[in-house]
Amino acid sequence: MRTTDIKMEALRIRREIESISATLWADVSGLNRLEIMSRAVDRRLVLLVAQVETDQRVEAFRAALQAAHVYRETSDVLHGRTRASRFGVIQVAEWQQDLLRLRGYLRDETSVLQGPTQDSIELHNPTTS
Repeated sequence: MRTTDIKMEALRIRREIESISATLWADVSGLNRLEIMSRAVDRRLVLLVAQVETDQRVEAFRAALQAAHVYRETSDVLHGRTRASRFGVIQVAEWQQDLLRLRGYLRDETSVLQGPTQDSIELHNPTTS
């Protein structure tokens, strides 16, 4: 995987995590999600826990924490704090999997939440799209 592909995928993943985080906050606060896209992403992701069924909260919390970690890693790549060449196909696939796990708790754009299903897990391959 080329460095450019890694950076492009990092950007796509980062933007989607920002969007999910902003949507979760907008659902709670009533604010316009576009005004809050990149502020306190990691802290807002934890709001996912309060919106899922009780028996899914531990896994939702883990998914939120892992997504926050992925957000920080992709931000480091995009801001030049970490070299993109340090990451390979396997790491990018793990980022994608973590994003899909997080997204699996979101049923649709209105943030009606559900647990992830096996069918919702498929990797995005930037070299084929």
